[in-house]
Amino acid sequence: MWKDTILAKKITEENNLVHLIVILFVLINAFRIVNFTLIDVDEGIFALQSQWLTTIGEHGKPFNFQTPPLYQILIALLFKLFKTNTIVFPLLSTIASIITIYLVFCLTGLFYSRQESLYAVIFFIITEYFFFFSRSGLSDATFLAFFIAAIFFFAKGIKCDKINHFLLAGIFTAFALYTKYSAFVLPVIFLIVGILHRKTINRKWFVLSIIIPSLLYLPYIYLFLRIIQIPMIGFRHMRLIGINHLKFLYYLFAYAPIPLFLTVIYVLSSVKKIKRLGTYLFISMSIFFVAVGFYYPYFRLGYPLVPLLSISAAKFITKTNKFKPYIAIACIAVSLLLGLKTLTYKSDVPKRAAELVEQYAEKENVNYIYAVVPPNITFYMGGEIIIPSNHPWSKIGRKIPVFLKKKKIMYPDENLLLNEDKVLLIHATTIDSVKQENIELYNSGSLLTSIEFIDAPVYYKDIFNAFRKSKQIYEVYLFESEKLSEQIDMLWNLGFDQRITVIYKDWN
Repeated sequence: MWKDTILAKKITEENNLVHLIVILFVLINAFRIVNFTLIDVDEGIFALQSQWLTTIGEHGKPFNFQTPPLYQILIALLFKLFKTNTIVFPLLSTIASIITIYLVFCLTGLFYSRQESLYAVIFFIITEYFFFFSRSGLSDATFLAFFIAAIFFFAKGIKCDKINHFLLAGIFTAFALYTKYSAFVLPVIFLIVGILHRKTINRKWFVLSIIIPSLLYLPYIYLFLRIIQIPMIGFRHMRLIGINHLKFLYYLFAYAPIPLFLTVIYVLSSVKKIKRLGTYLFISMSIFFVAVGFYYPYFRLGYPLVPLLSISAAKFITKTNKFKPYIAIACIAVSLLLGLKTLTYKSDVPKRAAELVEQYAEKENVNYIYAVVPPNITFYMGGEIIIPSNHPWSKIGRKIPVFLKKKKIMYPDENLLLNEDKVLLIHATTIDSVKQENIELYNSGSLLTSIEFIDAPVYYKDIFNAFRKSKQIYEVYLFESEKLSEQIDMLWNLGFDQRITVIYKDWN
């Protein structure tokens, strides 16, 4: 049984191989993240909020509690070091993924041997989930590192019965809680597993692994309830509650078929032979799957199950004796083939669309740009984002001025467009409801250009994504001279729609 941590043990063949895997991953990702572009809506949200934190409110958009703030804080710190270069997003995801690889190696070693540890790493990194998140600007890779670290140290605490391991489990649980709301499952897992092992572990496990992270999380919960308030929380989340377990099972089948398939075979063939500590793994997977299944089917939420499934898959493979190398090679080939489009996907259209708008704005000397597009496009356009007076943070800013002291506020009765000759508007067909509701206004503008954007392959595999078959087209409109004066009030009032961002450019 592997007892030592990866940094303390002597170098063995399996260690050399996992180091080689990490080196290859870094080299491949280095080419993949060059000229990285934010392609996802949530990437744009994270970027704008991190920019707001970095500049203390001068640029970007205020934090809105859509997710906890730790990931945005980490990106803001990297923005401080590398300015607002978007390469920090895949850089952080790459670092987090490297840490997770070693954690999967270590966690598997607690349950099984070093051989299973190596296979678990392989099955984890060949999934389409890993291909996508290990180089994305989303928080999932970072969250997974905290999530698996918490599970590893709690399992280590059960195995070695040392207080410091339970404390580390609590600390990483707190990090996970401050990264994604789905981390609430961790204390539930620890509670159930801890009760099952209560006779063999130190009684302080409950305080260190559950109470301490919960107390550390309370300040955020207080702010969340105080600022967002219960009616709005209910509006945000209650409508997303449902029974979606089969949909999440589809995601695992679509994006991590090998770990899922091999785990099912292993459980069916060896359910009575699983050791007591090994049940910790299956309890963790079951609790997480059941809990997440009651929420809206975002495919991202299923990612933490992948490394855990990979560990079980590794155990099955090692039982196949002389056939295991051939089965493993076949699994790798199948996974690479299924995830090839995601592995090779790259697009700079969102960045180019934003740069094109900036070029038009500078050429036409336009000061105001209306962005009816996802936040990732808005981020690349730069300029000063104006906060409407009906925005929730405008109300907060009146109570706590530091939040908006550097922000320009727009009011319904102070039309700033009255002295403007031209206004630009960039529209995304994914937000066509705005265009349909304001078709008269759109028809009064001149369509300058349009650009088609092909979304990442993982979204086309997401059969529950309503927009997966819809073409994304960015249209740029110019409003000028007499037509602008006729529609000036309508255009100004459009800026108070929560789906729209108004950007001010000062060319002087």
